[in-house]
Amino acid sequence: EVNGTTTWKAPGVWSFTPTTYITVDDFEDYNNTADVNQNWVAPYADCGPASNLYSTTTFVRDAQGKHMRVHYDNANGEFKYTQVKRLFSPATTLTGGGVLNPAIAALGIEYIGTPFNGVDPDYDRMYMAIQDTAGNVGVMLNPDPNAAKSLNWTEWLESLTDLSAAGTPNPVNLQAISSLSIGFGDRINCNYGNPG
Repeated sequence: EVNGTTTWKAPGVWSFTPTTYITVDDFEDYNNTADVNQNWVAPYADCGPASNLYSTTTFVRDAQGKHMRVHYDNANGEFKYTQVKRLFSPATTLTGGGVLNPAIAALGIEYIGTPFNGVDPDYDRMYMAIQDTAGNVGVMLNPDPNAAKSLNWTEWLESLTDLSAAGTPNPVNLQAISSLSIGFGDRINCNYGNPG
């Protein structure tokens, strides 16, 4: 609220535009590992038995705040991809339809790694995947093949248009998202025949 001497738009009126984003998951809201595991499932298999996955999630609170540690192990070649999955029930929307989010353009993930991670550039790539209620899945690889070795917090933004278009067997319906996955390995091909 401003006084009548303002020159903004109309006397006595203050206008503003909210930031165009929605929070898919805010780890600052979690208090312990049990809280994390109520929303994130690990391991979670999409195209093979869960026994072929090895992944755990652990709640972490440190100087940077709260986050989820994902531990995965592809060292022996028997695990071809590992992931954790955030399930949405009922389904959620990632774009459009709201006052605060009329034109969400990208999905962002903030991550940090460790230099001790071993990374095979072909089969240990970090990926994000979204799935809609019809079963269409869009997968995008992190452009940095060494993301798991990142020494600093890094934001990875991926176009929702591209994620939707990458969907198989059909484009992903961004108005009916049933899950978000973060993982490492050959998730695009669901490939168990290559070393990880």
